[in-house]
Amino acid sequence: MTITGTAKGNDITVVLPHWNRSNKESITSALDNLIKRLNRIINFNSQALMQYQLNRIDVDTTFCVGYVSLKDGKKIPIPTFHIDHKKTRGHIRSFHVLLYYNFLTKIVETYELFLKELAHDVYKNNKEILAIDERQLTSREILSAPDIATVIDTLVENRLKKLEFSSYPTFVKRLETDFHIKFHDDDAIISLFEMHNIFEIRNVVVHNDGIVDKSYVERMLDYKEKKYLIRQSIKVDFIWIYDFVNKLYRFCSGIETKVRKKRKTSAD
Repeated sequence: MTITGTAKGNDITVVLPHWNRSNKESITSALDNLIKRLNRIINFNSQALMQYQLNRIDVDTTFCVGYVSLKDGKKIPIPTFHIDHKKTRGHIRSFHVLLYYNFLTKIVETYELFLKELAHDVYKNNKEILAIDERQLTSREILSAPDIATVIDTLVENRLKKLEFSSYPTFVKRLETDFHIKFHDDDAIISLFEMHNIFEIRNVVVHNDGIVDKSYVERMLDYKEKKYLIRQSIKVDFIWIYDFVNKLYRFCSGIETKVRKKRKTSAD
């Protein structure tokens, strides 16, 4: 997938990764959704990056944000705003940083969704996992359920909810036990440190405007690898993100393959 733009005789091209699977190849909905989401994220952010590059060569651009939809069906247009590159270089640089921060947070969110959807699939197709869960449904929950499928869905949601706010290593340890696989073994393309680190970097970006705080330092203390220091600014760029997204796709594809050798899924 390639996006090309021309301005004042300057050609700018952004080549995008695009993952696909053969229509004959059966995969879980979790992996299918991951592929679609990663493609959307790469496509959107690369087009935004293209716009940024066009601004760098003094092309004035008018942005139309779109519309806000109200509950009654009406739409309120959001006013367009004009960027004069020569007068707003600082703002454009800020846009560049925010674009990469958005890129990073969406990638982590996509991976989280993949894990939750894959876990949901495995739990529904391997009900013996739910049978050993300590948390039981109340009589009210059981009696109000219209069928057994709803009861199972509730058990699955309860199990996932218990892990929702845990740290990445804790979440993965639980899934490794339930799936009977290892996520970050010696051959894994993404190490436990690298994945945990990007989760904590995401938290710094979302909750502390990209400035490393005490929470990050404490959560990453046990790792020997090089990490950010307190009060440092998070640095991300397109090459780093592009490389990680490619590794993430291969990592998740490998996880799905391992899981399907050990557990039943909807793709079997």
